[in-house]
Amino acid sequence: MGMVNWKNGGWLAVGVGLTMSAMIAWAAEEQPVVPETLAGVEVVGSEQVLKLMESGGGLILDARKPDEFKAGTIPGAVNCQVSSGKPDLGDGEIDATVALFSKCEGLASADKNKPVALFCNGVQCWRSAKGSLAMKKMGYQKIMWYRMGGNDWKAKGLPME
Repeated sequence: MGMVNWKNGGWLAVGVGLTMSAMIAWAAEEQPVVPETLAGVEVVGSEQVLKLMESGGGLILDARKPDEFKAGTIPGAVNCQVSSGKPDLGDGEIDATVALFSKCEGLASADKNKPVALFCNGVQCWRSAKGSLAMKKMGYQKIMWYRMGGNDWKAKGLPME
């Protein structure tokens, strides 16, 4: 009897071990890289975002999660949430982001003719790409997508608040 219980317990341990290994492998998978361009959106680097920040002539939108925003962002940036961080730029995700952006306090009084720069964490973060397409759908005229994002900004030692 004891031998049977040990065998069953042994198989259970092997099964749990394999399941955990699969979960760790899945978690370690990297997000796909965002596209290099988005139709109707200007891809910019840190220099253009820095100029916009210094001039105060537009809006800088941080599309990261609230806890990331609170931990440090580009000075003057507002935080608005997108539908999800999933690697999906389909109509459903963009429409859901438009609905969220429509309620975002930081966009309520924004001039749609002034530049808006969006960023998240970098090329494996889909939030700013999704937000850029939502802004386009909302009628914003000059959308600047900082594709390299906050990780690039930090690595360059640029100002944070």
